[in-house]
Amino acid sequence: MLILSRIVELFATFTECVVILSVITASSTKRIPGRKGLFLLIAFSLCSTILVTILNFIDEFSYITPLVSMTFIIFVTSKILSTGTLLIRSCSCLLSMLTIQCIDYIVLILCGHLAGNPENFFDIFVLAPGKSRIIFLIIDKSIDILLYFIIRNLLSRLSNLAHRLQIYLFILSTVSYIVMQFLFQIVLSPNLLIMQLAVVASWCFLIGLITAFIAFFLSLTKHEQDRQRMEMLRSENALMTN
Repeated sequence: MLILSRIVELFATFTECVVILSVITASSTKRIPGRKGLFLLIAFSLCSTILVTILNFIDEFSYITPLVSMTFIIFVTSKILSTGTLLIRSCSCLLSMLTIQCIDYIVLILCGHLAGNPENFFDIFVLAPGKSRIIFLIIDKSIDILLYFIIRNLLSRLSNLAHRLQIYLFILSTVSYIVMQFLFQIVLSPNLLIMQLAVVASWCFLIGLITAFIAFFLSLTKHEQDRQRMEMLRSENALMTN
């Protein structure tokens, strides 16, 4: 069971890396399409998985691990696979990590309550390798994959945002990610059930806030594009009249 748990852990990390890289490439345009692009995506995801595994071996709950992983993805692998700007790649990566971690915690809490272990759910589903941990990871990563396929056709709209809106989105994503790391540290320490539920509510709020923010940006960008199109039409009509 221990060997199976380790294999599932590695596959879960690999799945996260594939999802993050896929989100980044879907947010702009694939630089290398077809089978070669798919092969490189898998290869780079394996490299990221190895990197994360090494860092987790050194310190399992370190702030350094996600920072190093995101840096590698943003500045190396996604630059090769995607035509997106550094800002778009950074926003996509941050939003992906944020969403994945939100899903992790929400599924973790739900599994703990369903199993009837609200007090020591973290030990059972996170720290202890075994059947419960495997079930949690399968459910958790399946939701990550499903969510990606649901929203992937909408991701390209991120690159249509005005530059200043992309900057705002990056700032919001960064602040939300920092807040999430703080909330995660609360979960690592002994806490009451009501605090656990409060943290879940906070993380759900973060997802809702970012979703609303993106919807606002897309609406505003569309409005600006429509306004510019109307101005061009007025200019063309004025020229034809003259």
